[in-house]
Amino acid sequence: VVSTQSTGLSIMSDSNPRKSSIASPSATGSLKSGYLKKRGELNRAWKQRWCVVSDCKLSYYKTHEDAKPIASITLDQAFFKISTDAEPNEYCFEIVTSSRIYYLMAHSFSDMVDWIRFCSFKTDLHKENEAFSLAEEQIAKANQERPFQLNYLEALNEGQ
Repeated sequence: VVSTQSTGLSIMSDSNPRKSSIASPSATGSLKSGYLKKRGELNRAWKQRWCVVSDCKLSYYKTHEDAKPIASITLDQAFFKISTDAEPNEYCFEIVTSSRIYYLMAHSFSDMVDWIRFCSFKTDLHKENEAFSLAEEQIAKANQERPFQLNYLEALNEGQ
């Protein structure tokens, strides 16, 4: 495990290709990497690919040793879901973009959930959902305080 004090970023490295590396999704320059199987768009065979999520994209490589990715998927407008086309014990998920649906398969259910969760932090939708959640929390808090304010006003009116 390598960690840097200044960013709070920690990256795990393991020679096992079934393991993945992850850093906090909220950290600046955060990174998740590991092997996933990817189904091709034309050749529908599953191929193992080294995948790296950095900034707002998922880049995939033939192996973890390659310097240049085969391609990258922009995540800022993407939607993620568990694939309904999967066989039992296949941990498949989809990255849905405006131009294509990408099919990826993790090694376990928990690994699949980690990938979906991490990638979803990179989307504009997540940022909007965070803003809505914050607004809902503030509204709920205001509504909790409101009965007290109404009771106080009623008590004042009764005292007159």
